[in-house]
Amino acid sequence: MSLISLNDLTRRYPRGVTALDGLTLDLEPGIIGLVGANGAGKSTLIKILLGLLPPTSGEAAVMDLDVRTEGTTIRQFVGYMPEYVCLPPDTSATDDPDQGRRVVPCRAALRALPRATTCECARAARRVHDGA
Repeated sequence: MSLISLNDLTRRYPRGVTALDGLTLDLEPGIIGLVGANGAGKSTLIKILLGLLPPTSGEAAVMDLDVRTEGTTIRQFVGYMPEYVCLPPDTSATDDPDQGRRVVPCRAALRALPRATTCECARAARRVHDGA
């Protein structure tokens, strides 16, 4: 079983930007690093592998799990800290007040914000949710 398997994986963004173009590879389990210039497609690849962004074409699997249909399962096994706020596609910090109270303080704590700031962030999320 390959850790990561890609077959002709392509991701095109609007306005003709191609981040990945027909990438095919099989990676065995081990320590893997992605190195490349800004705009090389590293973040795009990670988001696709976690099921956070659909590929335009091609196939991708992590631990034999299809990234198009098994993203939630894949994310249970992978730690990922995005450069910017990135919630799974089926999650919103403000859809459910209880969820917002959990997500916002967690994100603030990850950014090492002081507790007072964290509490204010959670209150702001509640105000947005409540339409205040």
